[in-house]
Amino acid sequence: MATLSSSSLLKLPDELLLEILNYIDHFAYPWRTNSLYGLTLAGRRLHALAKPYLYSNFSFYAGVPYLFLRTISLNPDLASQVKVICWDYDTSAAELFVYKPGVLAVKQGFQLDDACDKLEDRAAHGNLVARHLVDGLKLGRLYLGDLRALEVLLMFTPNVEHLEVAETYRWDDHHYWFTPILCIPNDFSQLVSATLQGPMRSENVVGLMLLPSMRRLELTQVIEMRQEQDRTLQWQDPSADKLFSKGFFNQRSSNLEHLHLLDSYTQLHDIMQIVRTTRNLKSFVYEHIVNELSQQHLDMPYDNLTQLLESQQDTLISISISAKHSRDPIPLPAPWEDKNVIFKTVQDFPNLTHLEVSYPCAQSRQWPYRAPKWEELPPNLEHLTVDYLGAHEYIEDSRRTAELEQDLEELAVRKRRGALPNLRSVAFENWHPYYGSFPRDVSIGNVLRNVGVQLISIPAKIGSTTHIMEDIGWVELQSEPEWVIIEIYRVDEE
Repeated sequence: MATLSSSSLLKLPDELLLEILNYIDHFAYPWRTNSLYGLTLAGRRLHALAKPYLYSNFSFYAGVPYLFLRTISLNPDLASQVKVICWDYDTSAAELFVYKPGVLAVKQGFQLDDACDKLEDRAAHGNLVARHLVDGLKLGRLYLGDLRALEVLLMFTPNVEHLEVAETYRWDDHHYWFTPILCIPNDFSQLVSATLQGPMRSENVVGLMLLPSMRRLELTQVIEMRQEQDRTLQWQDPSADKLFSKGFFNQRSSNLEHLHLLDSYTQLHDIMQIVRTTRNLKSFVYEHIVNELSQQHLDMPYDNLTQLLESQQDTLISISISAKHSRDPIPLPAPWEDKNVIFKTVQDFPNLTHLEVSYPCAQSRQWPYRAPKWEELPPNLEHLTVDYLGAHEYIEDSRRTAELEQDLEELAVRKRRGALPNLRSVAFENWHPYYGSFPRDVSIGNVLRNVGVQLISIPAKIGSTTHIMEDIGWVELQSEPEWVIIEIYRVDEE
């Protein structure tokens, strides 16, 4: 296959060159950076077109951020082009990339002193955040992936639109994170979305939740963690008031439109207080799963969830409340028999089209079967996803799901009579793969399809729970497993 030379590229109009650059811009790291960097060296015209793409996305996966920090701290024009920061680092060679103030980074020769000098200039002009960061850098060596390096980077990227952090496990969870965003929010008026992989406390990211420009926030592993002995949480320390006195704590509202809390273990008290002031929340996700970092056992926070949802009933379009599979699952109260049930809470939400919930089961004495109250589903619902708790453990008796199948037939009757006119799909997820299909009566799929509702089956991953690991392991020693009948199988990528 013939390759296109730089001279051939230069014959193309700018419109086509920009299309090529847009295509390259979606490459994965490091191919994206290498390709764009090569184009900037291919001529003045390509350099001018490719440079904004090259600097628009800073992906920190390996090496050190110091050279990039030096570049943008000395060149505000380049710094203004940074739109996305992806902070995901490989710690396997961390000993090669260390920094001490005034000392060259080991084996690399990159300095952070230029950025520190710029921060010193800002601090001299009364910038308390710059002074705070400079003082923090003097506390000790800067290791690979250090939050302090990211906070310094943020001081020089005023036009960043998206922040993505893959690992925070080395960060101090007793302090506020992203100090520049927390204290000088007006300097981050372009930041509209963030994705963070925890563990974290809700207080760590309060700056992101209250940032006026923030619209989409996805947080993984928000946990009510144990407080280390003899440690003070920064939000409990009166001495921190000076730094934050002119920042976020003067406001009590949020502009979030999409808040997703994944793999979390919290009672939502602090988050509920913030979300209740939100004016236009469109989607909310909460996944409850046991975490060993927690200070105590926490039940599913249904009371707080219903209060949070009710405060946003006029704007919510999508809701997902689930108790995720864990290797040692905890007993969950049946939400349908609680006075603040999710169905009852959302039944009058005028704009809700997507609903995902956990559902009690007929499979054990602990959770006797209770028919779903289809009449409590919101009137404009289009997609319903159910994690049927009773199907987590494989039980051979097919009569144990007969009542559920009858209720699905009743749903089809209600749909035929004009109820739930917009309902298009019902999905059952996380059922044990040894059922083969769920519900077991595959004819239910045809019954629902005849009224315009698609039945979707989504089995649990092999090994995702203790039950599945034990059952699969035992059967593999005895015989070949039976076929699994799945109409639509969604495979989650790791």
